[in-house]
Amino acid sequence: MDYAAKVCLLGQTVVANLFGRTIRSGDDPSAEDPCRVVGVLALKGQSPTGQDQDDVVIMPFTTVQQKVRGIYWLDDIFCSAASPAAIEAAEEEITALLRERTMS
Repeated sequence: MDYAAKVCLLGQTVVANLFGRTIRSGDDPSAEDPCRVVGVLALKGQSPTGQDQDDVVIMPFTTVQQKVRGIYWLDDIFCSAASPAAIEAAEEEITALLRERTMS
């Protein structure tokens, strides 16, 4: 993350469909700067809503921001809690952290 490295993790569906191909990030498919695959995620299958949870490419957010999108701010942050009972405490901690980081 510190260096916005062009690395990624692949879901099983992506591996099945792109095996042996070069993965390039960004809008220009002819770009000479490929993304290095550093791992493959465990099979997850479909979500309860039918979404293929293995059709995913994960990259460091700094890489996506700076080298793929050309921006230096966050659009979205996705979080999860260890259990439903932990959601409220997690929301409070996240809110406090965001306030601390944006006020300094």
